[in-house]
Amino acid sequence: MQSGHPTVLVVDDQPEMRETLAEILEDEGYHVATAANGREALRCLHADGACSLILTDLEMPVMDGWELAAALERDPATARIPVVVVSGAGDIPTTVTDYVEKPFDLARLLSVIHRHC
Repeated sequence: MQSGHPTVLVVDDQPEMRETLAEILEDEGYHVATAANGREALRCLHADGACSLILTDLEMPVMDGWELAAALERDPATARIPVVVVSGAGDIPTTVTDYVEKPFDLARLLSVIHRHC
């Protein structure tokens, strides 16, 4: 992951959602990395270094957002990275920093990202 500008890791199993969020964030000046599930996100973090913020869906195959949030909290290298859930699921992990409901309001999403980066 690149340095200089904040890097946001977008984790979602829907390719269209990953691409949409990546475009929005790049237009806002962020560097963006993407992952299709929690396991891929952890590999990305360990291979490329820490990021400024993680946006994650909850309902994903392989490793879901709940498992990802728990794994991030257990690892001292990732425990301090803010995690924002972007999901339509009602229940959210208590360990996450913030929550934005899908379908998301763009102004709210950007406000949350700016606040935590």
